[in-house]
Amino acid sequence: MQIFPTQESAGCGMEIANCISNYHAVFGNLHSLAVIIGGTFVLIALLLSTLLILQHLRSYTKPEEQKWVIGVLLMVPIYATESMISLWNGRFSIVCDILRNCYEAFALYCFGNYLVACLGKFFSPLFTSSKNATFDSRPC
Repeated sequence: MQIFPTQESAGCGMEIANCISNYHAVFGNLHSLAVIIGGTFVLIALLLSTLLILQHLRSYTKPEEQKWVIGVLLMVPIYATESMISLWNGRFSIVCDILRNCYEAFALYCFGNYLVACLGKFFSPLFTSSKNATFDSRPC
């Protein structure tokens, strides 16, 4: 039973330290490439979501519905920024994950209130009480 790998079991035909440095030499550039590609898509997402949020604010005709839509739309720039920070520096990934989960709860709250704002007018007669309401006690 081997505790430490040997040259043959390491798979690279050299010492473990050389294997690790060889790994960084081969795959070290992939991280910077991933940051560049991710940053490009984050900038595109930030631009498009900012334009959509600004359009909602410019034509703010139904504030009881649109304030919740804007809360949900803010999910894109917040998630994109936090993901880019986590990709750029792994030490911040735990903090970003906590903030992302908190905002996800807020976005679900906004979505629920948006549904109530949109569909509440259809269901409000079901929940209003009337003094003259009679209830039918016959079984269905």
